[in-house]
Amino acid sequence: MKYVLDTNILIHYVRDSIIWHHVEKNYFTKGVKGYAFICEVTEAEIAAFAHENKWQKYKKEKLARFLKRIESISISSTFVKKLYVDISAYSRNRHKSLQLPKRFSSRNMGKNDIWIAAITAYKGYTLLSTDRDFEHLEGRIINFEYIDMDEIIKNIDS
Repeated sequence: MKYVLDTNILIHYVRDSIIWHHVEKNYFTKGVKGYAFICEVTEAEIAAFAHENKWQKYKKEKLARFLKRIESISISSTFVKKLYVDISAYSRNRHKSLQLPKRFSSRNMGKNDIWIAAITAYKGYTLLSTDRDFEHLEGRIINFEYIDMDEIIKNIDS
């Protein structure tokens, strides 16, 4: 299976967290090359995060080595841009033909998250994230797997 990684997964990789170890063990038993992908806006988002959090050289180098092993997918395709429009409209419950399930309310997604979802839909891969910002898209527009940090930590402690 192939996965698009949300920015928070990259942060866990760089931090060598138990969350990353869970992701690696459960999704990347054969390694990340050819199985893990990112949206090109994720590169800018993680660079901004590293800068704002004053990451030391070793963390930046670790990230750079990781990014060399995975493919960054461009948002330049006309189809990806159409998916962006559709996801934005759907999330605000303003899509012409798709309605949000009743358990979800209209929401303004972050612009980077919309691009990440658009790339996930475009490629037909599954998005991995530690936040629930994409749940309303699951099964309608993208395949999404929520990485529940609390559950992982609870299982380690027990």
